Amino acid sequence: MGTDRKVAIIAGSAGNLVDGKAKTYLSKRRLVKVIDGTIDGKEVVFLPRHGLHHTIPPHKVKHKANISLLVKKFGVTDILSISAVGSNDAEKYPVESFVLANDFIGFAHDRLTLFNKFKDKPMHAPMGEPYTLSLNNELIKAGKKAGIEIRTGAVLIDVAGPRFETHAEIEAYKKMGAHLMGMTSVGETILANEFRLAGHIVRNSTLLLVTDYTPGTNGSKGTVHEEVKDVAQKQEGSLNEIIRNFVNIVLG
Repeated sequence: MGTDRKVAIIAGSAGNLVDGKAKTYLSKRRLVKVIDGTIDGKEVVFLPRHGLHHTIPPHKVKHKANISLLVKKFGVTDILSISAVGSNDAEKYPVESFVLANDFIGFAHDRLTLFNKFKDKPMHAPMGEPYTLSLNNELIKAGKKAGIEIRTGAVLIDVAGPRFETHAEIEAYKKMGAHLMGMTSVGETILANEFRLAGHIVRNSTLLLVTDYTPGTNGSKGTVHEEVKDVAQKQEGSLNEIIRNFVNIVLG
């Protein structure tokens, strides 16, 4: 098990778990930094979507360059995207909880595509199951092994950032069926599915950490970045446990 698989982790942090040095690569005419290293001796590629020092804002993340590098250069077969999100459902998805996205509503990255021109035939990526069920199940096992519950069933809405949402926007998103708000991971999901359509073996999953409540949720008047940072730091140890277990489950 696992010998034909290669794992990539995309996140804003958690790179301290990977043993290796950062290198810069050219992809789609963009420079992308990754750590091609190991976790528990197993080969893993870590890609910090906001850059090594978090200097790239959400609306400037180089999604095409990032995913193309992982799939074409490194031959990655399993992509785990990790992202901080806001919640408008304090009961199902409270702050500090880990959640698997089961579906998404695309806004910010809805025009992001590999197929700006059809060559041999039309290429319309199906999105009925945007996240790979088998990879989700491996993440759930990784959480259980660490004694950490990973919640499921969430619909993630794709917002542009870098600003947070207004009260009116949150009310509209609730009516659309969204539970969580995120600025980055949907672009990665779309492209992973398109690479799969193009014939590449690519599985993808998105693990979300709820760092804040959206305006009007659980008494929140609106998110400030310090809240997000504090929760992310508090849950870093738990996140690293999940990642380590996940890598060992996938790669055997």
